[in-house]
Amino acid sequence: MTDAVLSLQKVSKRYPLPGSSPLSPRYLWAAREVSLDVQKGETLGIVGESGCGKSTLARIIMGLEQPDSGDVYFHGQRLTHQSEKILRPLRRKYQMVFQDSTASLNPRRRVEDLIGAPMLAHRLTDRKHLAEEVARLLSLVGLPPEAAQRFPHEFSGGQRQRICLARALALQPELLILDEPVSALDVSVQAQILNLLKQLQQSLHLTSVFIGHNLATVRYVSTRIAVMYMGQIVEYAPTQELFDHPAHPYTRALMDAAPLADISLRDRPRMVLEGEASAQCSQEGCPFRSRCPKAGDRCASGTHPLREISPGHFTACWQEVDV
Repeated sequence: MTDAVLSLQKVSKRYPLPGSSPLSPRYLWAAREVSLDVQKGETLGIVGESGCGKSTLARIIMGLEQPDSGDVYFHGQRLTHQSEKILRPLRRKYQMVFQDSTASLNPRRRVEDLIGAPMLAHRLTDRKHLAEEVARLLSLVGLPPEAAQRFPHEFSGGQRQRICLARALALQPELLILDEPVSALDVSVQAQILNLLKQLQQSLHLTSVFIGHNLATVRYVSTRIAVMYMGQIVEYAPTQELFDHPAHPYTRALMDAAPLADISLRDRPRMVLEGEASAQCSQEGCPFRSRCPKAGDRCASGTHPLREISPGHFTACWQEVDV
């Protein structure tokens, strides 16, 4: 066990597929043997296509779902399968911002109540000083104090996400879980929220997990990036190292699929994937093998754990990818 702020140890979660039975079980693996550490002050990005298990992993970290096996630790203290008595004093130390800001905010409550309720519940302020604290938090995320008396539907999508961020920061957390916080926003608004996140991370010394499927946004805010495919981490490296030397075919395919502003590079050789990700995965072999242009006999059997190919750079592929 390291001294990481957040540590995941072989976390697995699966769901039975429709038509599954005890005699012929079929599962969707949302997480398979996921092990990750997040050190103090860094932002770990988790990237992958929709359905790969990113959001399930976030919900497991927050305790909204329990893993089938494995454990989640916060400063060395186990969070999984613990009683409410143990978890309650810890809950304010790790907070989450969801993708859908509209569904995250109660439409019948004013912003002052939405941001202030967590502080009152954890006794971080009293009603006498509540308005002052809410105004301070709104200012922190770039909203005027008078926003406290308005309802969520009176704001734009970007402004609502700022409110969600203010509510998460209200409890003075050490760890923020950001589950695709900008994917539902316009590009210009995305840039504003991403710049705000970077500013807050630096000024408040936050530790973050940033989940997304857009490589550019994840790259902009992350210190390290973990690439996820069908519930497994297939590559894990410092951000610049990952983009300079992608070692897994899936990572390379994600990068090649991203649009480029430079017209001269659009005809470059690219790795194009065929077929679709299969929801039903066996325990044996690489889950990416059915779509991988480099797959061989060795990929269909055994396990493919992460191996270190350079300092801090891990990949689950035994081959080398041409960059």
